[in-house]
Amino acid sequence: MMTYDDRQHKNILVVEAQAIGMIGVIRGLGQAGYRVIAISGNKAALGLNSNYAAASYICPSYSDKKFLSWLRKFITEQKIDAIIPSEGFLLAIYPDFDHYKALIPGHVDRETIYKCLCKSDVFHSFISAQEQSPVRRHIPETIVVTGNDTVPDVDQLKKLGLPVWIKVDAYYARGEEYSGEIVKANSCDQARKIILDLLPKAEKILVQSHERGVKATVNICMDNGRLLARSECIATHENPHTGGLTSLRHNWIHEEMFQDAMERIKYLGWDGVAMMEYKWDEQEKKFCFIEMNSRYWAALHLDLFTGINFPEIQVDAFFGLAVDPQLKPDRFLTARNAIPSDFGHMLSRVRDK
Repeated sequence: MMTYDDRQHKNILVVEAQAIGMIGVIRGLGQAGYRVIAISGNKAALGLNSNYAAASYICPSYSDKKFLSWLRKFITEQKIDAIIPSEGFLLAIYPDFDHYKALIPGHVDRETIYKCLCKSDVFHSFISAQEQSPVRRHIPETIVVTGNDTVPDVDQLKKLGLPVWIKVDAYYARGEEYSGEIVKANSCDQARKIILDLLPKAEKILVQSHERGVKATVNICMDNGRLLARSECIATHENPHTGGLTSLRHNWIHEEMFQDAMERIKYLGWDGVAMMEYKWDEQEKKFCFIEMNSRYWAALHLDLFTGINFPEIQVDAFFGLAVDPQLKPDRFLTARNAIPSDFGHMLSRVRDK
């Protein structure tokens, strides 16, 4: 039986050490005493130089045909005990997923893991639910396009209102040179043209109404259906200011939004960490679910600073250690990502005509 003192002998692979959220994972696990091994295809990745990383390595890019063979050899040589994945990593190991499944925290089957990576599949699940289901509420007007026969006409698009958001998941992008995108259309004719242009490049296209408000998130860690950690965060600034990366944020508690997130997690059958993203309209006191990120999030540092170490909690549970649920922050704080994000927020406001 593993004890807390055994953490230093557990090798945890943290991928994409250039990403802000993964830098937070490296910090959280390192602070807990785990032996963190950080990798990135970017030589300048900040996380490779973290004081909390016991070892750091440059890896081949995910598009490199040598990546999977390199990864197999690396995991054996480094005696990796667990992997903290990213979306890109999960897509890269898709052909070899079963080989790595036992190293990834969370009790979820292959189908659910990849379903929860895709906005189009997540929303298709919700709009297909029974009419009285709570997951049908608090979501944008949504159309899922799967071919020419499902492209919405102008009248259908008018019902969504303007602007219209058109999204393609990386999972459903066709071709090595295309990895998906999010496009805003300011007219129905423009929306139809964008959708038709994207059809040869995408198996599924998500078309949604615009929702007002600022970004708000519910962050969750589940293990075997048990809630181990939760936090809520709201953005004061985003880059660009019309909606994007959170550059100034603070933690808060919004019970109704949290309950909505839990209904969605339960409906999807998800187990592990997830950032459930919403739009919060302060004037109307309304929220709307926007997307699920079934991996660690960029604002993770705020959780660490407020006393909720999500990576420690998740990995402790993965190794069978007793974990006391941490469902409230120790303190309420505001955190700023000054450069480049909040500087970008300021520039976006200056440039906005």
